[in-house]
Formats: sequence, structure tokens, C-alpha cells
Amino acid sequence: MGRRPHHCVDCGKRFSNPSALTQHQCTHTRERPHHCSECGKAFAWSSHLRRHQLAHTGERPHRCADCGKAFAESSKLRIHQRAHMGEQPHHCSECGKAFAWSSHLRRHQLAHTGERPHHCADCGKGFAESSKLRIHQRAHTGERPHRCAQCGKGFRRASTLTLHQRTHTGERPYRCADCGKNFAQCSHLRIHQR
Repeated sequence: MGRRPHHCVDCGKRFSNPSALTQHQCTHTRERPHHCSECGKAFAWSSHLRRHQLAHTGERPHRCADCGKAFAESSKLRIHQRAHMGEQPHHCSECGKAFAWSSHLRRHQLAHTGERPHHCADCGKGFAESSKLRIHQRAHTGERPHRCAQCGKGFRRASTLTLHQRTHTGERPYRCADCGKNFAQCSHLRIHQR
């Protein structure tokens, strides 16, 4: 026992304090007691809720040293950095396409199966990912949980908020390798390069 007197009755794992044990037990019960006041999404861990809430504020404290792109979560920055390193260890057995992360491979594989297990209760439309269903449902509810701190405008997607914020900051992170011109959106750079 020693310094870890609190133990989990489900798996026997020991903890030094009761709050750590309580948090751990959520992994067994699937309980999600921490709710986002902005959108209602629930989390098992308070740290995951705090990380999620950055999406609503638009705060992106983790910046890529190679290209300057900023992320709300350090884990997303690590995923992004794999693109700079060219590291893609996960391969699709169906088509051979490679991915930096196994979760991206699993998401890609749904394209081969055509599986859309997540359905909208309002219109019946199916989605491969639950996160895409949640975004879609905002079209029915009118919910716009991602707010611009500068002007208060709301958006359904965090990515749309990021693009909007560039109208305030003037940030243009996408540079044309041929002429050096910068663009606020990757799609604008692609159009320019045609």
C-alpha cells in the first residue's frame, strides 16, 4: 500500500489521493461529469474539458516553429508536426494511403466501407464520424458555440472561427513558393497557384 492507499475496486490500480481515484473510476463507469457550459459536451476529466473550452475562446497557444500555425491543443500541434517530418507510419490495407496517426487511418477506412453509423434525428442524414454529426445538428438548432472574442460573431465550426479571426489579425499563413504572396486561407493559395 505505502504511499498509494486508495485503490480502484474494478482493476486494483492504486492512487495517492482520493480525487485521482475518482477521476480514474470514470474510465470504468464511462461517467462524464464535467460539462461544457457553452455547448453541453461532457467529459470524464476536467483537464479534457479545459482543453475543449479553448475551441470556444479561439485561443491557440501552441505554435508550430516551422510554419507558425497555431493550435488550441498541444496534441494537435504534434499531429501537425508529423506533416513537416513526413512521418506517416499508418497504412490503409485497402488502398495503401499513409497517415501520421492511427485515428486518421480509421477515419479514412470508413470511406472504403461506406459506413455512416451516426444519424441525425432531425433529418436522418448519416455521418461516418460523431463529431461531423454534432456539427451538422447545429444547422437544425442554429447553435453557434464558437464566438469571436473581437466582434462577438458566432460560428458552428471552430475552423470557421479561425478563418474569420484572420480578418481581424491580418494573418496570412499560407505563402506561395513561386512568388512569395501570402494568403489567409489554404484554398485561396491553391486557386492562386492554378
